[in-house]
Amino acid sequence: MLFLQTSLLTAAATAQNATTVLLKVANTADGGDDATTAKRSYLIDLANTSSIKANGEDIFSATDMTAGLSMNAAYNVISGTDAIATAADNAEISIAAVKYASPYAEFQLSANSSSVENSYTGNAAAAFSFGVSDTMTLSVDGSSVTITAADVLAITDASLDEATSVRAALIGAWNTKYAGGATPTVASAKLVRWELANEGTGSQTAANFRAIAKDRGSRDIDAAMSLTHSQGKTTTDSNIGIIIGNGEQVTYSTADNTARGTYLMVTLTADTAGSILSQIGKYGDGNAVAISTAKAVAITNTNFVELTSTYAANATASNSEISTDIYPNQSRLDVILPEESNSAATSNAVSYTRVGWL
Repeated sequence: MLFLQTSLLTAAATAQNATTVLLKVANTADGGDDATTAKRSYLIDLANTSSIKANGEDIFSATDMTAGLSMNAAYNVISGTDAIATAADNAEISIAAVKYASPYAEFQLSANSSSVENSYTGNAAAAFSFGVSDTMTLSVDGSSVTITAADVLAITDASLDEATSVRAALIGAWNTKYAGGATPTVASAKLVRWELANEGTGSQTAANFRAIAKDRGSRDIDAAMSLTHSQGKTTTDSNIGIIIGNGEQVTYSTADNTARGTYLMVTLTADTAGSILSQIGKYGDGNAVAISTAKAVAITNTNFVELTSTYAANATASNSEISTDIYPNQSRLDVILPEESNSAATSNAVSYTRVGWL
């Protein structure tokens, strides 16, 4: 009769040795990275004519800016004309456009004149008035602050009327919580994608301010906005009118309570992956001086902005995201840095067996 030595079968070996019967270790070596393809995005001011050349080809001219880019609700979008498509194909790139880039929302505070937005139309005070037990909550793309009458009274600038004092209290509360104020609850300069700014001087008839996206690309287009007023015990103490809109329109309708800008974003993407053969170079190369240069981009618009990103997925120094920084000022959806591939490391997998002996 054959007896097996049990210790040989049950030894919990982590390396090959005399007692090992079966040892399997999965490969944990770096699997490498595929090459990434360049994407460059530009904000085009439609008040100026433009031409774009890429990889030595005319993509569209100033004439095409009118004929090839069709007007749609006061904003241009590339209409997919055969001429532009053919030029892009000849340049070995693809081209796309998004309207409403550089998004923002506009908020207006005034004496109430409509019940469509969040306003009270009953027996209210005669002029704009924030009651002693009222509250107001501003929500910008999920981040919010709430102010009370005490916050408004803390605004001691004698040049401000009540409406602009409410505006100042809202912006102050936002900056304290989200923009590195005296006692911020989050490290907002790195975590929050929005900033608030005065719009105009304001008056008893209107005190305007904006929520402006730090990323001027496509990421925050149509982000939701709200500004709600809650009355205190006595309705006759309050008269708050609220209107929310954006760069496209500002109306009493709640349908435009989203962020939209006034720029066209044009995006060029190379056909070939990697940095060496990229037909459009990369972000940081600037606007080509010689507009016929291969592997470069040139724009003649006198007021364009190239969107930014420093994220290089294949570069060890760049690809570790930091939990305290979401890079709110970069357009990482719209800009990709081209990189060559990284080869996989030698496999460290182990497959050793004496099972056949049993």
